[in-house]
Amino acid sequence: MNCLAHAFQYLHDPHFVVGACLPDWLGAVDRKVRIRQSDLERFQPTSNLEPDVHSIVKGVAQHLHDDALFHNSNSFLTTSSQVTKLIPVGDDETGHRRAFVGHVLTEMLLDASIEEELPGTMERYYQAVAAVSPDLIEHTVNNIARRTTDRLARFVNWYVAERYLLEYLTDEGMLRRLNGLLGRVKLRPFPMTTISAIRESRQIVSANREGLLHPIKVS
Repeated sequence: MNCLAHAFQYLHDPHFVVGACLPDWLGAVDRKVRIRQSDLERFQPTSNLEPDVHSIVKGVAQHLHDDALFHNSNSFLTTSSQVTKLIPVGDDETGHRRAFVGHVLTEMLLDASIEEELPGTMERYYQAVAAVSPDLIEHTVNNIARRTTDRLARFVNWYVAERYLLEYLTDEGMLRRLNGLLGRVKLRPFPMTTISAIRESRQIVSANREGLLHPIKVS
């Protein structure tokens, strides 16, 4: 859920940016379609591969590499644990929702903290995504993944028009997007009183931004 964190260092290469976001996009568009490292290896890019497609493939590989480091880093585990503890517990709470929300809220707030540190990054990110053909994105995924999808191109058009990452910059917008995500995975949404937990979580993530980004920094 932290597309900007994966992509913001590569905004000079729009096709790489798209590849770096694809695994997260597919989770929102069609959960049956996945791109794994074994799929990339099976795809076997060749010397005559179109440069734009090659950049998309490299971006996907970078995302998978970054995620393996990011989700196992001490900074992410510590920060997401702190955020999870702030999530309100309902009478019927099983613990699954809190852990899930602590994880994704940390990622979403990390994207917000990048924009706060580097104003204009989100706008440049959306310009990069808009520069890539949605049909090419869908075609590339269908050539790599074991399952195909006909939903991705439409999603990319919606994604560019909606620009919902900008809602991460306010606590109310973050709650709205968080509840939208919970609805998609059939989990109970949060009430407006959760705003205070989001506000405190934002401060925690911002304070730990450098540590969170360290595993995915370009050397």
